[in-house]
Amino acid sequence: MLGRQLRSFLLALLLGAAIVAAVVGDATEAGIILAILGISVVLGFINEYRSEQAVEALHSQIRRTALVERDGHAAEVDVIELVPGDIVHLRLGDIVPADVRLLEVNGLECDEAVLTGESAVAEKSVAPAHGDSPLDLASCAFMGTVVHAGEGRAVVVQTGSRTAFGGIALRLGERQEQTAFQRGLRDYSRMLVIITGLLAVSVFAINLGAWAPAA
Repeated sequence: MLGRQLRSFLLALLLGAAIVAAVVGDATEAGIILAILGISVVLGFINEYRSEQAVEALHSQIRRTALVERDGHAAEVDVIELVPGDIVHLRLGDIVPADVRLLEVNGLECDEAVLTGESAVAEKSVAPAHGDSPLDLASCAFMGTVVHAGEGRAVVVQTGSRTAFGGIALRLGERQEQTAFQRGLRDYSRMLVIITGLLAVSVFAINLGAWAPAA
């Protein structure tokens, strides 16, 4: 998180200016530039850190349970404790806790818009059937979808990141490509650094050339 605050051409340019100011003996200017750099980095770090802490706190307060059959008894279990092979009950309004294979259904319908984008509910059955996509399986219910009608009983097949919903969540968590504005700002910062470097070298060379004949 701190490293992301430091990856900036503008910060590198200002740091270079502070070093030059210190070398030529202008300690006050160098101190001001370094103070601005420090404040910028610290504020950016604090804001990002607080945002991530708020998200984690919210996530820790959210708990979902599922009705699971274990050892011949049905009990409410936290969904993060589900494992393949568990038998779960699906009831009206439930969010399907894992990718499951249906064993019994009674008018079961699921809203799968979160995965497919389709507004129409999907009718479920225990008979195996193949569709046009891996998600078009009437004999399965997928994590994150909602029981729209009826009820059912199913065996857990996949949990967590191995589910269809989990795979989508992992891809969303990957670093996204920079926007056009971010690329433009990065390129502009790089251009400033290059121009400043060229100007500094040119001024040094001119002064050196003017000093050499006098010497």
